[in-house]
Amino acid sequence: MLTSEASADLTTEEARAARRVKRAQQAAQALSFAALLLLFLACSLYLVIVYTGWNQHTAAGALFCAGLAGYPALALLWFALSSQMFTCWRAMPTHDRFTWSQKIPTVTHAVIMTLVGVWVVFFQAWSHDDIIRGRNELVAAFIGLELGYLVQLVAIEAEKQRRFSQSMLLLNWLHHVSVLLALPWYYKYKLGDFFFGAFFLMSASTVPMQCHWFMRTAGLTRGTVVMVNHLLLLLSFLLCRVLLIPYLIWVYSQNLGINPYQALWAMPWPFACAALSLMAINTAWFFRILTRPPRQRKGGRAKAA
Repeated sequence: MLTSEASADLTTEEARAARRVKRAQQAAQALSFAALLLLFLACSLYLVIVYTGWNQHTAAGALFCAGLAGYPALALLWFALSSQMFTCWRAMPTHDRFTWSQKIPTVTHAVIMTLVGVWVVFFQAWSHDDIIRGRNELVAAFIGLELGYLVQLVAIEAEKQRRFSQSMLLLNWLHHVSVLLALPWYYKYKLGDFFFGAFFLMSASTVPMQCHWFMRTAGLTRGTVVMVNHLLLLLSFLLCRVLLIPYLIWVYSQNLGINPYQALWAMPWPFACAALSLMAINTAWFFRILTRPPRQRKGGRAKAA
């Protein structure tokens, strides 16, 4: 009797597992089809730009579709390559493998946005008249890429939370979701290209941050390379995320011929609120990094073989 009940329970569990696998396969097929459709749309919009000339809104749409579909595709490619290239891969928990696959798209996006930010902020002459209303066509286009990246990132983090009950820190969630909700307003008001270029520049600190994660996950918690990367992380975070905001306010004050405190309140209120919010979040984030140096962190969960 017990044997038959145990067999029935086993059969039930196998049926449930088979249904879960089937649902996962169906979801993967649907996502693959959606990704191909988005990439096709991105290519179509690119061809429109080639044949009709540059249009920042068409470019924004193309980059949005490319980011939404291209970054997950890059993550899958990195996942496949990592399983063959890195010996530490076999020792990683599933959660770490999932997170590992996200890192190369994150680094790629950070490099792209940093280069665009440098061009917008430092290679265009911003005069008194256009510091708020001046336009740079790259800004409108690459906000589309940023939105595509953030949508897929939030979706992936939500899936990690559902599957593993682990995801980003609350501070990271607050940062990403607030930026995702704020960026579309650019297309309504079309102001502040200089400030959005500076926002792109904040991505510079992401590269050493992700390198630190790779080294920690592979079991590298000490050594010259780790310390140099940590110093680069602190320096880039301080310059590009914390001190950059007072610098922007100072540039604005110089253009208006007033002191920085007056310039902050002379800004349109959305820019002032965004500046103060980013300053608070990034400062808290910086002190969290500063008070947790690499030597005090625990070793990675996966040690190199």
